[in-house]
Amino acid sequence: MGQIDRRQFLSSLAAATIAGSTTTLWAQQTTQSLAQTPPVQATVPKRKFGKIGVEVSILSLGGMFDIPNNQLMLKKALDWGVSYWDTADCYGNGQSEEGIGLLFYKMKDAFKQFFLVTKSDRRDPD
Repeated sequence: MGQIDRRQFLSSLAAATIAGSTTTLWAQQTTQSLAQTPPVQATVPKRKFGKIGVEVSILSLGGMFDIPNNQLMLKKALDWGVSYWDTADCYGNGQSEEGIGLLFYKMKDAFKQFFLVTKSDRRDPD
């Protein structure tokens, strides 16, 4: 790496300072405009489910809803209007259904807001 003289160093320092202050000013303006913009509460559209005609969201939430990790996700899904949930008794040895049950316990009217589908991995036709 070659040496630079004092003039080149000061020129580089001045350019970096201008670039840094411009970036800082842009970030401040962007942050202020975002803070002034009211949040939009969008919800997922709904449609009729099969022949029974129950209205469910066109987006479903499925998977493992274990007790400690996914309570916030379940609450946000309700906020966003995701009302079709899918789970199974075999997800986490039943912990998925326990996680949804915990949400019912904490939010007494939550069960009225969505359509829950659960599956079983049993293969015995009886």
